[in-house]
Amino acid sequence: MRSLSGSTPMRHLLPLSGWVAAPFLITAFLAGCSELRFYGQAAAGQAGILLARRPIAAVQDDPATPPELRTRLAALEALREFAGRELLLPVGSAYRDFAGHSAGISQIAFSAGGRWMATASYDWQVRVWDMASGRSAYTLTGHQGAVYGVAFSGDPIAPLLATSGRDGTLRLWYGDLAGGVAGYDLQSPVAGVSFSSTGQAAYGLKDGRVVLDSSEAEDIVLPAHTRGVTGLAFDERGDRLVSAGADAQAVLIDAATGAVLLTVTHGDDFPVEIEAVDLSADGRWIATGGRDGVVRVWDAGNGAAAARLETAERRVNAVAFNPDGQRLAAGTVSGSVFVWEWATGQTLYKLEEHFSSVNDVAFSLDGARLATADDDGLILLWDLETGELAFEIQAHSGQVYGLEFTGAALVSVGSDRAVKFWEVSTGEETLTIGGAPAAGSALSLSPDGRTLAVAGGDGVVRFYPLDSGDLAEAVDGAIHRPLTEAECERFRLAGAICAEP
Repeated sequence: MRSLSGSTPMRHLLPLSGWVAAPFLITAFLAGCSELRFYGQAAAGQAGILLARRPIAAVQDDPATPPELRTRLAALEALREFAGRELLLPVGSAYRDFAGHSAGISQIAFSAGGRWMATASYDWQVRVWDMASGRSAYTLTGHQGAVYGVAFSGDPIAPLLATSGRDGTLRLWYGDLAGGVAGYDLQSPVAGVSFSSTGQAAYGLKDGRVVLDSSEAEDIVLPAHTRGVTGLAFDERGDRLVSAGADAQAVLIDAATGAVLLTVTHGDDFPVEIEAVDLSADGRWIATGGRDGVVRVWDAGNGAAAARLETAERRVNAVAFNPDGQRLAAGTVSGSVFVWEWATGQTLYKLEEHFSSVNDVAFSLDGARLATADDDGLILLWDLETGELAFEIQAHSGQVYGLEFTGAALVSVGSDRAVKFWEVSTGEETLTIGGAPAAGSALSLSPDGRTLAVAGGDGVVRFYPLDSGDLAEAVDGAIHRPLTEAECERFRLAGAICAEP
Protein backbone atom coordinates (compact mmCIF):
# COMPACT_ATOMS: atom_id res chain seq x y z
CA MET A 1 0.00 0.00 0.00
CA ARG A 2 1.10 3.59 0.26
CA SER A 3 2.40 5.32 3.29
CA LEU A 4 0.30 8.10 4.73
CA SER A 5 3.19 10.49 4.45
CA GLY A 6 3.36 10.46 0.66
CA SER A 7 2.97 8.41 -2.46
CA THR A 8 5.80 5.93 -1.99
CA PRO A 9 4.71 2.27 -1.85
CA MET A 10 4.98 0.79 1.65
CA ARG A 11 4.16 -2.70 2.83
CA HIS A 12 3.89 -1.71 6.47
CA LEU A 13 4.52 1.40 8.50
CA LEU A 14 8.17 2.07 9.35
CA PRO A 15 9.99 4.91 11.08
CA LEU A 16 11.50 5.81 7.70
CA SER A 17 9.62 6.36 4.51
CA GLY A 18 9.69 6.90 0.93
CA TRP A 19 12.23 4.93 -1.04
CA VAL A 20 13.07 4.85 -4.76
CA ALA A 21 16.69 5.18 -5.84
CA ALA A 22 18.56 5.59 -9.08
CA PRO A 23 21.70 3.93 -10.46
CA PHE A 24 24.71 5.80 -9.21
CA LEU A 25 28.41 6.11 -9.88
CA ILE A 26 30.80 6.21 -6.95
CA THR A 27 34.10 6.86 -8.69
CA ALA A 28 35.55 10.28 -9.36
CA PHE A 29 37.53 11.40 -12.36
CA LEU A 30 39.71 14.27 -13.51
CA ALA A 31 39.11 16.28 -16.69
CA GLY A 32 41.15 19.45 -16.63
CA CYS A 33 43.81 20.62 -14.24
CA SER A 34 42.96 24.24 -13.58
CA GLU A 35 39.33 23.16 -13.44
CA LEU A 36 38.95 19.93 -11.54
CA ARG A 37 35.79 18.05 -12.57
CA PHE A 38 34.35 14.67 -11.70
CA TYR A 39 32.55 12.73 -14.38
CA GLY A 40 31.83 9.10 -15.16
CA GLN A 41 33.65 6.75 -17.52
CA ALA A 42 36.64 9.00 -18.22
CA ALA A 43 39.24 6.23 -18.14
CA ALA A 44 39.42 3.34 -20.57
CA GLY A 45 37.70 0.25 -19.22
CA GLN A 46 35.96 2.09 -16.40
CA ALA A 47 32.48 1.68 -17.90
CA GLY A 48 32.82 -2.08 -17.88
CA ILE A 49 33.95 -2.08 -14.27
CA LEU A 50 30.99 0.05 -13.20
CA LEU A 51 28.51 -2.13 -15.08
CA ALA A 52 30.00 -5.27 -13.52
CA ARG A 53 29.98 -3.55 -10.10
CA ARG A 54 33.44 -4.98 -9.40
CA PRO A 55 35.40 -3.27 -6.63
CA ILE A 56 38.29 -1.32 -8.13
CA ALA A 57 40.73 -2.98 -5.72
CA ALA A 58 39.71 -6.39 -7.05
CA VAL A 59 40.31 -5.25 -10.62
CA GLN A 60 43.72 -3.86 -9.69
CA ASP A 61 44.71 -7.13 -7.99
CA ASP A 62 43.48 -9.30 -10.85
CA PRO A 63 46.48 -10.64 -12.82
CA ALA A 64 44.37 -10.49 -15.97
CA THR A 65 43.99 -6.72 -15.71
CA PRO A 66 46.09 -4.97 -18.40
CA PRO A 67 48.97 -2.93 -16.90
CA GLU A 68 47.72 0.27 -18.55
CA LEU A 69 44.30 -0.06 -16.93
CA ARG A 70 45.89 -0.90 -13.58
CA THR A 71 47.96 2.29 -13.81
CA ARG A 72 44.94 4.38 -14.69
CA LEU A 73 42.94 2.99 -11.78
CA ALA A 74 45.78 3.75 -9.39
CA ALA A 75 45.77 7.32 -10.64
CA LEU A 76 42.02 7.57 -10.18
CA GLU A 77 42.32 6.29 -6.61
CA ALA A 78 45.00 8.89 -5.92
CA LEU A 79 42.73 11.53 -7.39
CA ARG A 80 39.91 10.65 -5.04
CA GLU A 81 42.28 10.82 -2.08
CA PHE A 82 43.57 14.18 -3.27
CA ALA A 83 40.04 15.52 -3.72
CA GLY A 84 39.06 14.56 -0.21
CA ARG A 85 42.27 15.53 1.59
CA GLU A 86 43.46 18.62 -0.25
CA LEU A 87 40.23 20.09 -1.55
CA LEU A 88 37.93 18.78 1.19
CA LEU A 89 35.53 17.57 -1.47
CA PRO A 90 32.67 15.17 -0.78
CA VAL A 91 33.67 11.58 -1.46
CA GLY A 92 30.69 9.48 -0.38
CA SER A 93 29.38 12.21 1.91
CA ALA A 94 27.01 15.16 1.90
CA TYR A 95 27.84 18.05 -0.38
CA ARG A 96 25.02 20.39 0.55
CA ASP A 97 23.36 21.12 3.87
CA PHE A 98 20.08 22.92 4.52
CA ALA A 99 20.02 24.17 8.09
CA GLY A 100 17.28 26.32 9.56
CA HIS A 101 15.03 24.34 11.86
CA SER A 102 15.57 24.54 15.59
CA ALA A 103 14.40 20.96 16.17
CA GLY A 104 14.38 17.63 14.37
CA ILE A 105 12.83 17.21 10.93
CA SER A 106 9.95 14.77 10.67
CA GLN A 107 9.48 14.63 6.90
CA ILE A 108 10.77 15.86 3.53
CA ALA A 109 8.82 16.36 0.28
CA PHE A 110 9.81 17.58 -3.19
CA SER A 111 7.46 19.39 -5.56
CA ALA A 112 6.70 17.61 -8.84
CA GLY A 113 8.98 19.87 -10.88
CA GLY A 114 11.79 19.63 -8.37
CA ARG A 115 11.94 23.38 -7.79
CA TRP A 116 10.81 23.28 -4.17
CA MET A 117 11.62 21.14 -1.16
CA ALA A 118 9.45 21.31 1.96
CA THR A 119 10.57 20.22 5.42
CA ALA A 120 8.27 19.58 8.38
CA SER A 121 9.75 19.92 11.83
CA TYR A 122 9.13 19.36 15.51
CA ASP A 123 9.79 23.09 15.95
CA TRP A 124 6.15 23.69 14.80
CA GLN A 125 7.31 25.12 11.46
CA VAL A 126 7.37 24.13 7.80
CA ARG A 127 10.12 25.51 5.60
CA VAL A 128 10.01 25.66 1.80
CA TRP A 129 13.43 25.71 0.13
CA ASP A 130 14.36 26.97 -3.34
CA MET A 131 16.47 24.13 -4.72
CA ALA A 132 18.22 26.36 -7.24
CA SER A 133 19.62 28.76 -4.66
CA GLY A 134 19.63 26.49 -1.62
CA ARG A 135 17.90 29.19 0.40
CA SER A 136 14.80 29.10 2.55
CA ALA A 137 12.08 30.77 0.50
CA TYR A 138 9.24 30.59 3.03
CA THR A 139 8.77 29.75 6.67
CA LEU A 140 5.18 28.58 7.22
CA THR A 141 3.81 28.96 10.72
CA GLY A 142 0.40 28.25 12.19
CA HIS A 143 0.57 24.74 13.58
CA GLN A 144 0.31 24.71 17.37
CA GLY A 145 2.61 21.73 17.81
CA ALA A 146 4.98 19.46 15.95
CA VAL A 147 4.38 19.15 12.19
CA TYR A 148 4.37 15.48 11.18
CA GLY A 149 3.29 15.39 7.53
CA VAL A 150 4.04 17.38 4.39
CA ALA A 151 3.16 16.59 0.77
CA PHE A 152 2.96 18.41 -2.57
CA SER A 153 0.26 17.84 -5.15
CA GLY A 154 1.32 16.75 -8.63
CA ASP A 155 1.00 20.16 -10.32
CA PRO A 156 4.55 21.44 -11.06
CA ILE A 157 3.34 24.94 -12.02
CA ALA A 158 1.14 25.83 -9.05
CA PRO A 159 1.76 23.17 -6.41
CA LEU A 160 -0.56 22.75 -3.47
CA LEU A 161 1.25 21.97 -0.23
CA ALA A 162 -0.57 20.08 2.53
CA THR A 163 0.76 19.87 6.09
CA SER A 164 -0.54 18.01 9.11
CA GLY A 165 0.36 18.35 12.75
CA ARG A 166 -0.10 17.18 16.28
CA ASP A 167 -2.61 19.96 16.85
CA GLY A 168 -5.15 18.03 14.79
CA THR A 169 -5.24 20.51 11.93
CA LEU A 170 -4.60 20.02 8.26
CA ARG A 171 -3.31 23.12 6.51
CA LEU A 172 -3.33 23.76 2.78
CA TRP A 173 -0.90 26.29 1.28
CA TYR A 174 -1.67 27.77 -2.13
CA GLY A 175 -0.04 29.97 -4.75
CA ASP A 176 3.10 31.59 -3.39
CA LEU A 177 2.83 29.27 -0.36
CA ALA A 178 3.13 32.14 2.09
CA GLY A 179 -0.62 32.73 1.87
CA GLY A 180 -1.56 29.44 3.46
CA VAL A 181 -4.92 28.79 5.08
CA ALA A 182 -5.96 26.33 7.76
CA GLY A 183 -8.30 24.23 5.68
CA TYR A 184 -9.63 22.06 8.49
CA ASP A 185 -9.73 21.84 12.24
CA LEU A 186 -10.47 18.14 12.54
CA GLN A 187 -10.07 17.77 16.31
CA SER A 188 -7.92 14.72 15.72
CA PRO A 189 -4.23 14.31 14.83
CA VAL A 190 -3.69 13.83 11.11
CA ALA A 191 -1.69 10.68 10.47
CA GLY A 192 -0.69 11.79 6.98
CA VAL A 193 -1.55 12.79 3.45
CA SER A 194 -1.65 10.98 0.10
CA PHE A 195 -2.18 12.37 -3.40
CA SER A 196 -3.65 10.43 -6.33
CA SER A 197 -2.25 10.51 -9.85
CA THR A 198 -4.92 13.10 -10.70
CA GLY A 199 -3.89 15.38 -7.84
CA GLN A 200 -6.76 14.56 -5.48
CA ALA A 201 -5.72 14.49 -1.85
CA ALA A 202 -6.81 12.08 0.87
CA TYR A 203 -6.10 12.50 4.56
CA GLY A 204 -6.17 9.83 7.23
CA LEU A 205 -6.91 10.75 10.83
CA LYS A 206 -5.98 8.99 14.01
CA ASP A 207 -9.63 8.88 15.06
CA GLY A 208 -10.40 6.68 12.03
CA ARG A 209 -11.85 9.24 9.62
CA VAL A 210 -10.76 9.68 6.02
CA VAL A 211 -11.03 13.08 4.33
CA LEU A 212 -11.30 13.26 0.53
CA ASP A 213 -10.51 16.58 -1.09
CA SER A 214 -13.00 17.66 -3.74
CA SER A 215 -12.33 20.52 -6.16
CA GLU A 216 -15.96 20.84 -7.28
CA ALA A 217 -17.95 20.33 -4.07
CA GLU A 218 -17.55 20.17 -0.32
CA ASP A 219 -14.82 17.88 0.88
CA ILE A 220 -15.95 14.44 1.99
CA VAL A 221 -15.33 13.37 5.57
CA LEU A 222 -15.87 9.64 5.90
CA PRO A 223 -15.94 7.69 9.21
CA ALA A 224 -14.05 4.80 7.63
CA HIS A 225 -12.62 3.19 10.77
CA THR A 226 -13.39 2.91 14.46
CA ARG A 227 -9.69 3.24 15.26
CA GLY A 228 -6.81 5.15 13.68
CA VAL A 229 -6.09 5.03 9.96
CA THR A 230 -2.85 3.17 9.28
CA GLY A 231 -2.58 3.46 5.52
CA LEU A 232 -4.04 4.89 2.31
CA ALA A 233 -3.55 3.88 -1.34
CA PHE A 234 -5.12 5.19 -4.53
CA ASP A 235 -5.37 2.91 -7.54
CA GLU A 236 -3.37 3.78 -10.65
CA ARG A 237 -6.18 5.81 -12.22
CA GLY A 238 -7.04 7.63 -9.00
CA ASP A 239 -10.73 6.68 -8.97
CA ARG A 240 -10.57 4.34 -5.97
CA LEU A 241 -8.92 4.54 -2.59
CA VAL A 242 -8.09 1.78 -0.11
CA SER A 243 -7.93 2.76 3.54
CA ALA A 244 -6.53 0.45 6.23
CA GLY A 245 -7.11 0.92 9.94
CA ALA A 246 -6.08 -0.35 13.33
CA ASP A 247 -9.63 -1.73 13.62
CA ALA A 248 -8.54 -4.70 11.44
CA GLN A 249 -10.48 -3.44 8.43
CA ALA A 250 -9.52 -2.46 4.90
CA VAL A 251 -12.07 -0.23 3.16
CA LEU A 252 -12.36 0.39 -0.58
CA ILE A 253 -13.74 3.88 -1.30
CA ASP A 254 -14.98 5.63 -4.45
CA ALA A 255 -12.69 8.65 -4.56
CA ALA A 256 -15.23 10.87 -6.33
CA THR A 257 -18.27 10.24 -4.11
CA GLY A 258 -16.84 8.83 -0.89
CA ALA A 259 -19.10 5.78 -1.21
CA VAL A 260 -17.78 2.66 0.51
CA LEU A 261 -17.49 -0.03 -2.17
CA LEU A 262 -16.44 -2.88 0.09
CA THR A 263 -14.98 -3.64 3.50
CA VAL A 264 -12.88 -6.63 4.52
CA THR A 265 -11.98 -7.62 8.06
CA HIS A 266 -8.81 -9.42 9.03
CA GLY A 267 -9.59 -12.21 11.49
CA ASP A 268 -11.59 -15.41 11.88
CA ASP A 269 -13.93 -15.41 14.88
CA PHE A 270 -13.01 -11.87 15.89
CA PRO A 271 -11.17 -8.93 14.27
CA VAL A 272 -7.37 -8.91 14.52
CA GLU A 273 -5.25 -5.80 14.16
CA ILE A 274 -3.43 -5.55 10.83
CA GLU A 275 0.34 -5.14 11.11
CA ALA A 276 1.34 -5.28 7.44
CA VAL A 277 -0.31 -4.85 4.06
CA ASP A 278 0.63 -4.88 0.39
CA LEU A 279 -1.02 -4.48 -3.02
CA SER A 280 -0.07 -6.62 -5.99
CA ALA A 281 1.48 -4.71 -8.87
CA ASP A 282 -1.66 -5.00 -11.01
CA GLY A 283 -3.88 -3.83 -8.15
CA ARG A 284 -6.06 -6.93 -8.19
CA TRP A 285 -5.09 -8.37 -4.80
CA ILE A 286 -4.64 -7.10 -1.26
CA ALA A 287 -2.55 -8.95 1.31
CA THR A 288 -2.91 -8.34 5.03
CA GLY A 289 -0.79 -9.72 7.86
CA GLY A 290 -1.97 -9.52 11.44
CA ARG A 291 -1.36 -10.20 15.09
CA ASP A 292 -2.85 -13.66 14.67
CA GLY A 293 0.09 -14.85 12.59
CA VAL A 294 -2.12 -15.27 9.53
CA VAL A 295 -1.71 -13.73 6.08
CA ARG A 296 -4.88 -13.17 4.10
CA VAL A 297 -5.31 -12.32 0.42
CA TRP A 298 -8.42 -10.48 -0.77
CA ASP A 299 -9.92 -9.89 -4.19
CA ALA A 300 -9.86 -6.11 -4.61
CA GLY A 301 -12.72 -6.37 -7.09
CA ASN A 302 -15.36 -7.92 -4.84
CA GLY A 303 -13.78 -8.23 -1.37
CA ALA A 304 -13.88 -12.01 -1.45
CA ALA A 305 -11.31 -13.89 0.61
CA ALA A 306 -8.91 -15.46 -1.90
CA ALA A 307 -6.42 -17.17 0.42
CA ARG A 308 -5.65 -17.80 4.08
CA LEU A 309 -2.01 -18.60 4.81
CA GLU A 310 -0.90 -19.86 8.23
CA THR A 311 2.49 -19.13 9.75
CA ALA A 312 1.90 -20.67 13.22
CA GLU A 313 3.55 -17.53 14.60
CA ARG A 314 1.97 -14.96 16.87
CA ARG A 315 2.49 -11.93 14.62
CA VAL A 316 3.25 -11.12 11.00
CA ASN A 317 5.39 -7.99 10.67
CA ALA A 318 5.82 -7.68 6.90
CA VAL A 319 4.22 -8.93 3.68
CA ALA A 320 5.14 -8.42 0.02
CA PHE A 321 3.96 -9.65 -3.36
CA ASN A 322 6.55 -10.53 -5.98
CA PRO A 323 6.48 -8.49 -9.22
CA ASP A 324 4.01 -10.76 -11.07
CA GLY A 325 1.77 -11.08 -8.01
CA GLN A 326 1.86 -14.88 -7.92
CA ARG A 327 4.13 -15.27 -4.92
CA LEU A 328 3.79 -13.75 -1.48
CA ALA A 329 6.41 -13.44 1.26
CA ALA A 330 5.88 -12.75 4.95
CA GLY A 331 8.23 -12.03 7.85
CA THR A 332 7.28 -12.84 11.43
CA VAL A 333 8.13 -11.68 14.91
CA SER A 334 9.95 -14.96 15.67
CA GLY A 335 12.30 -14.55 12.70
CA SER A 336 10.73 -17.04 10.28
CA VAL A 337 10.12 -16.05 6.68
CA PHE A 338 7.52 -17.73 4.47
CA VAL A 339 7.21 -17.75 0.68
CA TRP A 340 3.98 -19.04 -0.88
CA GLU A 341 2.36 -19.61 -4.22
CA TRP A 342 -0.59 -17.98 -2.58
CA ALA A 343 -3.29 -18.98 -5.10
CA THR A 344 -2.73 -22.68 -4.36
CA GLY A 345 -1.68 -22.22 -0.74
CA GLN A 346 1.57 -24.06 -1.41
CA THR A 347 4.42 -23.14 0.90
CA LEU A 348 7.46 -22.91 -1.33
CA TYR A 349 9.94 -22.10 1.41
CA LYS A 350 10.11 -21.58 5.14
CA LEU A 351 13.35 -19.70 5.73
CA GLU A 352 14.72 -19.87 9.26
CA GLU A 353 18.10 -18.18 9.43
CA HIS A 354 16.99 -15.11 11.39
CA PHE A 355 17.17 -15.17 15.19
CA SER A 356 15.22 -11.98 15.85
CA SER A 357 12.08 -10.31 14.57
CA VAL A 358 11.94 -9.79 10.80
CA ASN A 359 10.99 -6.19 10.08
CA ASP A 360 10.83 -6.12 6.29
CA VAL A 361 10.83 -8.36 3.23
CA ALA A 362 11.35 -7.28 -0.38
CA PHE A 363 11.52 -9.04 -3.75
CA SER A 364 14.11 -8.04 -6.35
CA LEU A 365 12.71 -6.44 -9.47
CA ASP A 366 13.09 -9.67 -11.44
CA GLY A 367 11.58 -11.73 -8.62
CA ALA A 368 14.65 -14.00 -8.45
CA ARG A 369 15.78 -12.95 -4.98
CA LEU A 370 14.21 -12.08 -1.67
CA ALA A 371 15.79 -9.77 0.90
CA THR A 372 14.84 -10.05 4.57
CA ALA A 373 15.92 -7.82 7.45
CA ASP A 374 15.78 -8.19 11.23
CA ASP A 375 16.23 -6.51 14.60
CA ASP A 376 19.89 -7.60 14.87
CA GLY A 377 20.98 -5.58 11.85
CA LEU A 378 21.15 -8.64 9.60
CA ILE A 379 20.07 -8.74 5.95
CA LEU A 380 19.73 -12.08 4.22
CA LEU A 381 19.52 -12.46 0.44
CA TRP A 382 17.76 -15.63 -0.72
CA ASP A 383 17.89 -17.37 -4.10
CA LEU A 384 14.26 -18.12 -4.90
CA GLU A 385 15.12 -20.71 -7.53
CA THR A 386 16.55 -22.99 -4.84
CA GLY A 387 15.45 -21.49 -1.52
CA GLU A 388 19.11 -21.33 -0.51
CA LEU A 389 20.77 -18.46 1.31
CA ALA A 390 22.83 -16.50 -1.22
CA PHE A 391 24.42 -13.92 1.06
CA GLU A 392 24.42 -12.95 4.72
CA ILE A 393 25.12 -9.30 5.36
CA GLN A 394 25.73 -7.86 8.80
CA ALA A 395 24.44 -4.58 7.50
CA HIS A 396 23.77 -2.39 10.53
CA SER A 397 24.77 -2.19 14.17
CA GLY A 398 21.11 -1.94 15.19
CA GLN A 399 17.70 -2.74 13.78
CA VAL A 400 17.14 -2.68 10.03
CA TYR A 401 13.99 -0.66 9.48
CA GLY A 402 13.49 -0.90 5.74
CA LEU A 403 14.61 -2.48 2.46
CA GLU A 404 14.10 -1.45 -1.14
CA PHE A 405 15.40 -2.91 -4.38
CA THR A 406 16.49 -0.33 -6.96
CA GLY A 407 17.74 -1.95 -10.15
CA ALA A 408 20.99 -3.75 -9.40
CA ALA A 409 21.17 -2.37 -5.87
CA LEU A 410 19.50 -3.00 -2.54
CA VAL A 411 19.10 -0.08 -0.16
CA SER A 412 18.79 -0.56 3.60
CA VAL A 413 18.06 1.85 6.45
CA GLY A 414 19.01 1.14 10.04
CA SER A 415 18.77 2.51 13.53
CA ASP A 416 22.56 3.11 13.45
CA ARG A 417 21.97 6.28 11.39
CA ALA A 418 23.32 4.68 8.21
CA VAL A 419 21.86 4.31 4.74
CA LYS A 420 23.63 1.56 2.79
CA PHE A 421 23.65 0.38 -0.80
CA TRP A 422 24.38 -3.28 -1.63
CA GLU A 423 25.18 -5.06 -4.87
CA VAL A 424 22.52 -7.73 -5.31
CA SER A 425 24.64 -10.20 -7.29
CA THR A 426 27.52 -10.27 -4.80
CA GLY A 427 26.16 -8.96 -1.51
CA GLU A 428 28.98 -6.40 -1.41
CA GLU A 429 28.49 -2.93 0.02
CA THR A 430 28.88 -0.28 -2.66
CA LEU A 431 28.14 2.88 -0.72
CA THR A 432 27.50 3.97 2.85
CA ILE A 433 25.96 7.31 3.64
CA GLY A 434 26.92 8.32 7.14
CA GLY A 435 25.19 10.87 9.30
CA ALA A 436 21.78 9.63 8.23
CA PRO A 437 18.78 10.28 10.46
CA ALA A 438 17.96 8.39 13.58
CA ALA A 439 14.70 6.48 13.81
CA GLY A 440 11.71 8.69 13.21
CA SER A 441 13.43 11.05 10.76
CA ALA A 442 12.95 10.95 7.01
CA LEU A 443 14.51 10.28 3.64
CA SER A 444 13.45 11.37 0.18
CA LEU A 445 14.78 11.18 -3.35
CA SER A 446 14.63 14.13 -5.73
CA PRO A 447 12.19 13.66 -8.62
CA ASP A 448 15.03 13.16 -11.11
CA GLY A 449 16.60 10.45 -8.93
CA ARG A 450 19.95 12.23 -8.73
CA THR A 451 20.02 13.36 -5.11
CA LEU A 452 19.15 11.69 -1.81
CA ALA A 453 17.92 14.05 0.92
CA VAL A 454 18.36 12.86 4.49
CA ALA A 455 16.72 14.63 7.44
CA GLY A 456 18.54 14.48 10.74
CA GLY A 457 17.39 14.81 14.30
CA ASP A 458 19.51 17.96 14.48
CA GLY A 459 17.15 19.83 12.16
CA VAL A 460 19.47 19.71 9.14
CA VAL A 461 18.70 18.21 5.73
CA ARG A 462 21.80 16.75 4.08
CA PHE A 463 22.08 16.05 0.37
CA TYR A 464 23.99 13.11 -1.05
CA PRO A 465 24.74 13.03 -4.78
CA LEU A 466 23.81 9.85 -6.62
CA ASP A 467 24.82 11.24 -9.99
CA SER A 468 28.30 12.23 -11.14
CA GLY A 469 27.00 15.42 -12.77
CA ASP A 470 26.09 16.80 -9.35
CA LEU A 471 29.54 15.87 -8.09
CA ALA A 472 30.99 18.00 -10.87
CA GLU A 473 29.10 21.06 -9.63
CA ALA A 474 30.17 20.39 -6.06
CA VAL A 475 33.82 20.04 -7.06
CA ASP A 476 33.85 23.16 -9.24
CA GLY A 477 32.68 25.21 -6.29
CA ALA A 478 35.48 23.91 -4.08
CA ILE A 479 38.46 24.84 -6.30
CA HIS A 480 40.35 27.79 -4.84
CA ARG A 481 43.70 27.36 -6.58
CA PRO A 482 45.11 25.94 -9.82
CA LEU A 483 46.69 22.51 -9.68
CA THR A 484 50.47 22.39 -9.57
CA GLU A 485 52.51 21.09 -12.45
CA ALA A 486 53.31 17.95 -10.46
CA GLU A 487 49.61 17.36 -9.78
CA CYS A 488 48.84 17.77 -13.47
CA GLU A 489 51.45 15.18 -14.35
CA ARG A 490 50.24 12.87 -11.60
CA PHE A 491 46.64 12.91 -12.74
CA ARG A 492 47.25 13.06 -16.53
CA LEU A 493 47.11 9.25 -16.46
CA ALA A 494 43.53 9.45 -15.26
CA GLY A 495 42.51 11.14 -18.47
CA ALA A 496 43.25 14.73 -17.43
CA ILE A 497 43.88 17.43 -19.96
CA CYS A 498 46.01 20.15 -18.44
CA ALA A 499 44.83 23.52 -19.64
CA GLU A 500 47.34 26.22 -20.49
CA PRO A 501 47.76 28.72 -17.62
